[in-house]
Amino acid sequence: MSHKQTKAEIKRIAAASSPQDVLSVPLSPGEEQLKAAHRKLARLLHPDFNPGDPAAADAMARVNVAYETLSDPQRRRNHEAVHNTLRKACAKCDGTGYTWKQKGFAGKVRQSCKACGGTGKAPAV
Repeated sequence: MSHKQTKAEIKRIAAASSPQDVLSVPLSPGEEQLKAAHRKLARLLHPDFNPGDPAAADAMARVNVAYETLSDPQRRRNHEAVHNTLRKACAKCDGTGYTWKQKGFAGKVRQSCKACGGTGKAPAV
């Protein structure tokens, strides 16, 4: 990957709010998905490929913690228990971040959920 792509991944990881977001995997990823995502990011962000870049080192540390959290069954259960109580899904889109709208004869069209702004999280009250 190019230097621009590496910087973009570092920014994305810094803004991530959960281990799944850090690794870019679904909420309930399989073991193979976790390994593949970790390997991909490790190759990209490893300190040997980014010498002297503290942002890359920090992103690599976050990737490792996310992988350790999701790959260990006990840590994963603990994380999901806390995460599920803190994150309530938007009632309108069921946490997907989008809704379907009938569009003439063409059928249904996917659109961003207006209630949650496309985040899938319940709007703050």
